[in-house]
Amino acid sequence: MKLRYLLLSDPDVAQRLRIIVARNAVDRVVETLHRLGAIQVEKPRLVEGSEEELIKNYLRELEEAHRILRELLRRLGKEDIVVQITPPKPEKFREELRNVIGVLSKVYEEVRSLEHVVEKASSELGKVELLLKVVEILYSRFGDVEASQFSFDGRHVITRTYVVSRKNAEHLRNVAKKYGTVLELGEVSRDKVAILFTTLTMFGQEVEHIAKKLEAEKIALPRGRLSNIINELKNERARLQKLISRRSEISEIIYGHLKELALLKLILDNEWERVKAVSLAVSLRYAAVIEGWVPSSSIRRFVDTLRREIGAIYIEVVKVGEEPPVELQNPRPFKPFELITRLYGLPSRNEWDPTPIFAYFFIIFYSLMLGDAAYGFGLLLATRYVLPKLTENPESEGFISLQKILYVAGSVTIIVGVLSKTFLGPQPWLPYPAILRLGSLNSAPMFIGLSLLMGITHITIAHAISLAKGVVVLDRARVLNELGILLLILFGAPYVLHIFNLVKIPLPQQVLNYIFLPLVLAGISMIVVGKLKTFGAAGSMLWIFDVTGILGDTLSYVRIAGIGLATLLLALVFNMMLFGIFEYMTNVLGIVGMFVGIIVMIVLGGILHVFNLAIGALGSFIHSLRLVYVEFATKFYEGGGREFKPLKIVLRRYITLSP
Repeated sequence: MKLRYLLLSDPDVAQRLRIIVARNAVDRVVETLHRLGAIQVEKPRLVEGSEEELIKNYLRELEEAHRILRELLRRLGKEDIVVQITPPKPEKFREELRNVIGVLSKVYEEVRSLEHVVEKASSELGKVELLLKVVEILYSRFGDVEASQFSFDGRHVITRTYVVSRKNAEHLRNVAKKYGTVLELGEVSRDKVAILFTTLTMFGQEVEHIAKKLEAEKIALPRGRLSNIINELKNERARLQKLISRRSEISEIIYGHLKELALLKLILDNEWERVKAVSLAVSLRYAAVIEGWVPSSSIRRFVDTLRREIGAIYIEVVKVGEEPPVELQNPRPFKPFELITRLYGLPSRNEWDPTPIFAYFFIIFYSLMLGDAAYGFGLLLATRYVLPKLTENPESEGFISLQKILYVAGSVTIIVGVLSKTFLGPQPWLPYPAILRLGSLNSAPMFIGLSLLMGITHITIAHAISLAKGVVVLDRARVLNELGILLLILFGAPYVLHIFNLVKIPLPQQVLNYIFLPLVLAGISMIVVGKLKTFGAAGSMLWIFDVTGILGDTLSYVRIAGIGLATLLLALVFNMMLFGIFEYMTNVLGIVGMFVGIIVMIVLGGILHVFNLAIGALGSFIHSLRLVYVEFATKFYEGGGREFKPLKIVLRRYITLSP
C-alpha cells in the first residue's frame, strides 16, 4: 500500500471488455461472470460485421506472428534455449502482440537484408576467386603483361580464356585443333583447368558454340596489367570475405531479442488455437458478443478464469469515450467512510479518492461538536440498538457503513469528553486535570480559536491538494491560482493580524515588510493571472472573491465551537434545572421529597439528555458533513464519477416488498 493512500487513494477505474464466444457458450460465460461478481455486464448480442473483421484481423496478425517466429527460430539452430520473462496480463495479449511483432518484424527484415548481403557476397566471391586464380596462372606463365591480350578480338585473330572440367578439356582441345591452337594454362581447381584458345576470327562463332556445348566458362579479363588486376582482385576478395563474415551477426541479432521471441511464443501458445476456434464460430455466424466493465485490479483474475473455464473465447480491452465506472479501493479502516464520499459523488478517472482525509476531519469535527463522554457512550448504544429499528434493511451495505462511522465517532467523542471533563455536561469537580479546556463557560474564546485554527488548516490542505492536482493535470491557471491562495493564507493572514494588532508575530518588522508583504502581493498577482487565464476579462473581477473567500471559509468553522458549546450549555442548563427540582422537592417534602426528587431527576434527566444527545448527534453529523463538503471538497474535488455495479449474487435476510 502506498503511504499516500493514508490521505488520498486512487479509485479502481474500470475498463471495458469485449468478449466473443460461440453462442452455445454464452450461458456458461454469463454464469461465470455472475459467480465472479467482477463485471458490470450488458445484454449479449450477435456478432456484427465490425467484430467479424476484428477477429479476422487478429487471426491474420497471429498467422504473421507465427511465420516470423518460425523463421527466426529456424535461424537459431536446433539447440533449445530457455528464456525467463514476465508474462503479460491476458487482456493485454493483443496489445503486446502488436508491440512485439513491430519489434520482431524489423528484426526479421534486418536479418533477411543481412542474409541477402551475405548470399550476394558469397556468389560474387566464387567468381572473384576463379578470376584471381586464372589471372595468377597467366601471370606465372607470361609475366606482368597486359591482360586484354588473353581476351582479344582482332580483325584476323581472336583469343579466349576458358575454364573447363578436365574431362571436357581434352575433348575441347581435339575438336578445336582444326580451328586454331589450344594451350592449357594450369589447374584452377581439382577438377577444372584454364585453357587459352587462339583462332582465326572467321571461326569465332564455331569455337564459342563448341565451348558452350562443353560447358566451358569464358573468362572476361579486365583491362590492365596482370599485377594490378591481381591486387584489385585480392582487395575485392577481402571485402567480400568481410561481408560474408557478417553471417555470425544474424545469430547475434536474434539472440538480442530472445525475450521478445519468448513473449511471442507465449502469446501464440495461448491465443492461436483459441482464436482459430472463435474465428470459425464467427465465420459460421454462430458467435455472440458480451461487453461490460471490469475494474483494472480484477481484469487479470477475470480473464484467466474465463480462458480456463470457457476455452474458445476472445477477450479484448475496448477504448471508449464515455466516463468509466469506478470502484473505491481504500485501506480497510477507511472502507466505512466511503459512504461519505458516495454521498458527495464518486471520483472520476482522473481524480484522487479523498475518503481517508474526509474520514480524519469528519471524526475530529464530530467529536469536538458532540464533545461529551456520556453522549459518546450513548451514541454507541443508540447506534447498536436503536438505529437498526429505524431502517428497512439493517443489513444493507450503506447502513453497516453508517454504523461503523458512528462507532468511531462515538469512541473518539468519549476520548474528547474524558480529556475535557464533560460527562452529561461540564464536570469540573472530577479529580484530574482537563487537557482540553472545552467544558467550561470561560473556555469559549479558546474553543473558538481552536475552531478557527482547524478551519485555516483544513482550507490550507484543500488548496494544497488542488495545487497538486493542477500540477498533475498540467493546468497552469489552476497552479497559479492555488499557489497565490496558499501564499495569502501562509503569509497574508499573519501579516494582516499583525498590522491590526490582533496577533503579535515575534518577527522583526523588516521581515514582515520585505518578505511577508512581497509574498502577499505576489500571491494576489498569481490569483489575478490565474483567473484571467481561466475566465478571460471576467477574471479581472472574480479574483476578489477568492481573496475574500478565505476569510468567509475560515469563519465558517466557528460552527464547531458554536455547536459544541451549545451541546455543553444545554447539558449544563438541564443539570441545573434537575438539581433545582431536587432541592425544591427535598425542601418541601423532606425525606419523601428527596426520594421523589431522585426519581424525577432520573426520568426527566434521561428524557432531556436523550433529547440533547439526539439533536447534538444529528447537528454534529450534518455540520461535520457541511464542513467536509462545502468548505473542503469543493476546492479540489468534483466527484463526477459513476459507480461500478457488478453482476453478482446478493443474499440478505431483509426483503422489502412494495405493492
